[in-house]
Amino acid sequence: MITLDCSSLGSTTADILRHIRRQRAGARIPVLLLTERQGDTVSSVSADGALDHYLSKSAGPQAIAAAVRRALRAAAAAWEGGALNYANVVLDPVSHSVCRGDRDVRLTPTEFRLLQYFLANPERVCTRDELAEAAWPKKGSVGGRTIDVHVGRLRRALCTTEEQNLIRTVHSIGYALSTKRE
Repeated sequence: MITLDCSSLGSTTADILRHIRRQRAGARIPVLLLTERQGDTVSSVSADGALDHYLSKSAGPQAIAAAVRRALRAAAAAWEGGALNYANVVLDPVSHSVCRGDRDVRLTPTEFRLLQYFLANPERVCTRDELAEAAWPKKGSVGGRTIDVHVGRLRRALCTTEEQNLIRTVHSIGYALSTKRE
């Protein structure tokens, strides 16, 4: 893992990140950027698939240590080929954990299976039948309202008030995991 103190780097931060990305050549090494700005707790996926994390130094040593642990856990899952990620959501099927940005997300087993299906099919509209088969593989039929309730719970678990809702409703069809808004 690489940790950079952005307050001492100034405008060269982007150049340094580009250099690191060229040098790591697909190694998927996570980068933690410590910033001076308040409220910065963001994760993004770089072009080579590595997670880059931005965190305010004012968050304190415990928050920085927690961000390092999450970044390393996400990187380890990605190196094993099991992690799924989209936007700033990372799902690790091995440890059965989910994090969004720098926070852990607690999900029921059904919500976890729904999210896993969404992450395997980002930007694609998934019908209620597809979601039922993915989340309840051994049940005969699951009603559309049941799907709606569980997707609503998944939305609430993934979103805090300042985070973008990633699950888009496509009326009369189903849902899509998407950062795009119509």
